[in-house]
Amino acid sequence: LWVPNSFTPNNDGVNDFFKPVVIGVDYYELIITSRWGEIVFRSSDVNESWDGYIDGKIAPSGGYKCEVIYSKLDDIIKLSHYVNINLIR
Repeated sequence: LWVPNSFTPNNDGVNDFFKPVVIGVDYYELIITSRWGEIVFRSSDVNESWDGYIDGKIAPSGGYKCEVIYSKLDDIIKLSHYVNINLIR
């Protein structure tokens, strides 16, 4: 598991999406929340990334909280990894 701490969704082709890198997991869930705890993005697809939009509108620059819930192959225990991320416009 590797989780970036920043991304810049400004359509320049570099770092435009937020996506953790996971290898060898059976279960995966990504939850991104605003600093007030509102869920702004959620996915259980390891190939899906957050584009920096909330309900079709450009998300403001600033800090967001990221939780990655996963279990390793053949492991029944789910682990959680928390990271503060920065959306930079």
